[in-house]
Amino acid sequence: MTLGVISVRLLRSSVARAPVSSRKGIASYGLDKLTADVAAVVAALGRDRVTLVAHDWGGAIAWAVAGRYPAMVERLAVLAAPHWLLYLRNITAEQAARSYYFLWFLLPVLPELLLLHSDAAFLEALWLGAGKNEFSPRRRGACTPPDVEIYKAALQEPGSVTAALNYYHATLLTEAGLLQPHPELVAALRRRLDIPVLVVWGKHDHALCLSNNIDIDQVAPRVRLHVLPDASHWVQADAPERLNVILDEWLADNPVSPAEAAGPAAAAGAEPGQQGNGSGLQQRGAAAAAAAVAAAAKSAGEAAAEVAASAQVRAAEVAAAAQVKAAEVVEVAQAKAAEVAAAAQTEAVEVAAAAQAAVETVEAGVRSRAKKQQPMPASE
Repeated sequence: MTLGVISVRLLRSSVARAPVSSRKGIASYGLDKLTADVAAVVAALGRDRVTLVAHDWGGAIAWAVAGRYPAMVERLAVLAAPHWLLYLRNITAEQAARSYYFLWFLLPVLPELLLLHSDAAFLEALWLGAGKNEFSPRRRGACTPPDVEIYKAALQEPGSVTAALNYYHATLLTEAGLLQPHPELVAALRRRLDIPVLVVWGKHDHALCLSNNIDIDQVAPRVRLHVLPDASHWVQADAPERLNVILDEWLADNPVSPAEAAGPAAAAGAEPGQQGNGSGLQQRGAAAAAAAVAAAAKSAGEAAAEVAASAQVRAAEVAAAAQVKAAEVVEVAQAKAAEVAAAAQTEAVEVAAAAQAAVETVEAGVRSRAKKQQPMPASE
């Protein structure tokens, strides 16, 4: 069976210099609208069910799509993007520190000015900063200067930066408050995903901690988790060959029937009462057949074991660092003790010398007095 692969860009001005998004206002970038967009695209393609593969913001949207349109998503692969509820539940001080730019992006005007400053020079630091910038891909050559120029041209299109920042404004500050899911999606995000799910993470992801995946088996019981040891947040750029192998194996282990894969779509797979995003594509009823799964996905225990193994490695690194620090403290203490001992010894020698001198002075005085008191010899 031949798989059809469709690449869909997120809502904003594209690298192909397409017109700026016709949507106006931050609300248009809410997760409720973005998930409906995906359903509308699937319907427009004439599909009933699809396999979603997404990274970063695309991954965040894909988690919500799978929960909101369960009849439409047959398999889900997410690269470097945590499930919304797990992110909120597992957030740590370390993750909060890594996400500092979230709040910075919420400031008015200033982010747009700085991102476009000096011909959008930050893009060079981001994409060409291997070994220097912790947010950059780790593999040298993952992005080239001509690639960066394409990104610059896209970002400098009128309204493009604002569109990109709208993702943060619309999802971080919802009607429910800061960092709270959109009210329309709470039920969808709480739904267990009883489909094959693949999660791929870079061990050196500086934006999102691996600990965001703790208890992932509670939202996706059939999850398979891979941690790429040499990859950053940009797993597809740092380890493209390895990622392709992982995807191929996962797809082979979780096949779908030809009828499901090739049947004409009768709907976008939305739940009753839901519609698309106003593009004219409306729900016409979901027609889904049962998936023929030839091999089960790795158990949740294996996924949890990989998370635990990563935590164990981190703990070992911390312990090793603590051991080195302790050795340094001991070395400093020993040096200080030796210094104090040497000073004490010098002082003791000086005291002993002073005491000896005092004794000699007293003895000399005694001899002198004794000599003076001797009787004079009698004269003849």
